[in-house]
Amino acid sequence: MKRRLASATGSVSATSSNWLAGIASRPAVPCPLDRAPPPKVVVKYDPDDVDRFIELADLIEGEFPQLQVEGVEVAQHTLTAKTAGGALLFTAGADEDLPGAAQLEAILQEAGLPV
Repeated sequence: MKRRLASATGSVSATSSNWLAGIASRPAVPCPLDRAPPPKVVVKYDPDDVDRFIELADLIEGEFPQLQVEGVEVAQHTLTAKTAGGALLFTAGADEDLPGAAQLEAILQEAGLPV
């Protein structure tokens, strides 16, 4: 019984060593973790405006896939979009329209975000 256990343990170690040796011999693959994170647009929205936030996030990520949208739910009566650094992009009250794609592109360009 001890002998079986020892040989089973030995074969596991040999297999692990061979597996690690195989990985070590492979060429390094570039990893996206070495890149800067994508530019981010932070949108603060009232819980009652979640549908408008989703509409805006879909528009930004659809038209400008190089940007990332982060939503922050806060108790306020406006939808506020800022850069990750805090620069104001625009605000929209509950009864105001969200900017369209062309207007949004101009706003993002003016803020220095890649569009």
